[in-house]
Formats: sequence, C-alpha cells, structure tokens
Amino acid sequence: MRHFIGSSLLLWLLSLSYLGCEDQGVSPLAPPGGNNNGGGVSFAASIRPLVQTRCATASCHGAGSSQGGLALGSVAYTDVRNAKGGRGGSLVSTPPKADSSLLYTVATSNPPIGYTRMPLGGPYLSNAELTLIRDWINQGAFDN
Repeated sequence: MRHFIGSSLLLWLLSLSYLGCEDQGVSPLAPPGGNNNGGGVSFAASIRPLVQTRCATASCHGAGSSQGGLALGSVAYTDVRNAKGGRGGSLVSTPPKADSSLLYTVATSNPPIGYTRMPLGGPYLSNAELTLIRDWINQGAFDN
C-alpha cells in the first residue's frame, strides 16, 4: 500500500511540473530558441561536417557554387536549416520531418520524383550518414 501511495504521489508531482511548463508557454521537450543541448544528434559535431564534406563542396553547393539553385554558403546552421533549393523546396521541412525534407530524401536511394539522387554521381551517403541526417531532422533539427 505504501508503494502505491508513493508512486501515485510521484506521478502527481511529475504531472504538475509538466503542466507548469505548458502554462508558461514553455515546452518541456524543446528548449526555448530551438537550441537543444541535451542528447540527440548534434548539428555542430555531426551534421555540419557531413554537409560540408559531402554537399557544400566547391563544385556543388558550397560557397561560390549553386548547382540546382542551392547554395549552402558557410554551412552555418541557418544556411542549412533555412535553405531553399532551385525549385523552392525547403531542405528541412517545417515542422521538421525527415520524410518530407529534401536534405534527407534526395540522398536516399528513392529521391522524390523530379529529383536526382545526391551527391550527384556518388559516392552516395552511407546508411550511417543517412541515419544521422534522418535522426537530426526528426529530433527537431536543432542548432546544437
């Protein structure tokens, strides 16, 4: 009986803390400003280097080049998160979902109709690289 009362009290306190966050307009799952510093795939450590070496090269989408109308510039977070391709599609959808984000879908073996698999001519991204991109987007595409 004591265990039941203790567990019930703990659940009640946790629910109050969750409601307290919502009442203040703060999501307990996503820190203010979109900067998720806890867990998940890191933009700075994983996504930026991947995009820099596989997409934003001098001959493709790097500084001074805009193949297909897409220029990623310095590969800063805002360059990647807010970029639009030559057809106007967002690299990362809003809300962030990998299956509707060009950054992920054009790199898969089954890109959207009208798009060519990237990187153009290969070598294509490995399953591990695709998983990093997919997970980063699905976790909210945070600047972390």
